[in-house]
Amino acid sequence: MTTLADQGIGIAHFKLYFTAMNLLPHDNTFFELFEKQASVVCEASELLATGLTSRRESTCALSVQMKLLEEQGDEIVQQMSQRLRETFLTPFEPEDVQALTTALDDVLDSIEDVTFLIATYKLEPIPEELVEFGQIIQKSCTCLKQAVSNVIRKQPVGEHCSRIGQLEKEADLLERRLMIDLFQGEPNAVTLLKRKELFESVERITDRCDDVANVLESVSVKG
Repeated sequence: MTTLADQGIGIAHFKLYFTAMNLLPHDNTFFELFEKQASVVCEASELLATGLTSRRESTCALSVQMKLLEEQGDEIVQQMSQRLRETFLTPFEPEDVQALTTALDDVLDSIEDVTFLIATYKLEPIPEELVEFGQIIQKSCTCLKQAVSNVIRKQPVGEHCSRIGQLEKEADLLERRLMIDLFQGEPNAVTLLKRKELFESVERITDRCDDVANVLESVSVKG
């Protein structure tokens, strides 16, 4: 039968183990890759916001730059996966490292998807309503980058994550309003379907940003 004394010894060993783990040096490469990944996402959001205020030709030109950013993001994901396979001590749980990497990459992929749709659908002029979406996305990614920096430095992330959640709700309301206007006023079925998919795809970026915020809050609580 296990005595309270035995349990006390077990708990003491448990605490000692995790204290030792925290004192052992971690591979800072993970932090560097996370900050680099967040910077690429932020740069992509700025590029998208700029493109949405321009004519279609300018956005098509930006799509080339966006593709390069996506490729940078994919390279970071590969480096992170390789590091996970080779490293015993990670800055936080390996599944959280993987979740954060994937969530950040999903934001970047979603931004690139929107740029691709604008170029492919040949919408001219670019719907003015998308400018507001672009601003919301840029603000979300700026908060996201700061939250990543904070979680790395073990600083609070709640304020930034809450702001990302608020921006996601703003984007959701904007999408609903635009959908109502679209279905009430667009006579051309093809144009309607193109704009519908575009509005949905742009709003989806803020959903992906909110996914990152959820991962960051979880990591912050555990840390």
